[in-house]
Amino acid sequence: MERFILKIFSNALAFYIAILIFPGIHAGGIFTPLWAGIVLAIIQITLRPVLVIILSPFIFLTVGLFTLIINTWMVMLSAFIAQIKIPGFWLCLVVALCVTVLNLFVKRLRKVSTI
Repeated sequence: MERFILKIFSNALAFYIAILIFPGIHAGGIFTPLWAGIVLAIIQITLRPVLVIILSPFIFLTVGLFTLIINTWMVMLSAFIAQIKIPGFWLCLVVALCVTVLNLFVKRLRKVSTI
């Protein structure tokens, strides 16, 4: 449960940072990044494993780079549900990179703090 809550907050922080950095991204309200973080965490838990299994030949052929496309699709879906306007695929890809890097950082930080 703690991991899920950390994932929600790191996703929300990544959306918030992306909204601050990129002027093309527009959010509806103050709690919209948190809502997007919740939606993205649920999508990552439920939909991502299915997509990875189905698209594993593409992931294998691209040496894992296709997972970035999967992450981008998940960011696009969660932004659509949370009503965050992200114009274009490439900006969604950058947001997906931000989410991935921040989740990796939080995971490493959690691993170091438990030792």
